Amino acid sequence: TGNSIGVEWPIVGLSRCSYPVPEEYFEKYYKNLERVVKECNGILSEDSYTEYSRVIIALSSIEKDGKNVAGYDLSKPLKNYKKVIEQGLNGAIYALLALDAGEYSGPKIQLRDYIIQKELTSGGWSFWEKGSADPDMTAMAVQALSRYRYDKKTKSAIDRAMPILKMKSFSSL
Repeated sequence: TGNSIGVEWPIVGLSRCSYPVPEEYFEKYYKNLERVVKECNGILSEDSYTEYSRVIIALSSIEKDGKNVAGYDLSKPLKNYKKVIEQGLNGAIYALLALDAGEYSGPKIQLRDYIIQKELTSGGWSFWEKGSADPDMTAMAVQALSRYRYDKKTKSAIDRAMPILKMKSFSSL
């Protein structure tokens, strides 16, 4: 959206790699984010809650608290389960990843169950929630579910996805 900074994925990638990145780079991102959050009164989007998820994941990667960005709790919208799943599987996956990234509270078990419910009958997941599994959505779902692998139902879904990831990931090489 026009309200989002839009560079969260590079922030996550750079914060997690061994490439030397000046600390000022992350501070500049955070200052720009504060400015944008103030300008939009804490509303990054009214209909695309993955905006909040993406920002919270980036903030967590640089050890910043998404519950207080320029006085706004950016994790709060992710507590609205119905609004989060309006974006379907994608919204649920990113919300669960975000909530778990910084130990935020929210409907984590509901989101986990929603993701498992959207598993394709052949195993794995698809953005369109039908057809054959695609490696991108399947890998994202597995990543979101991995923290909950102690649960039998979750572990079974992850186990069914692993051969699909292996087969799909290398079939295009």
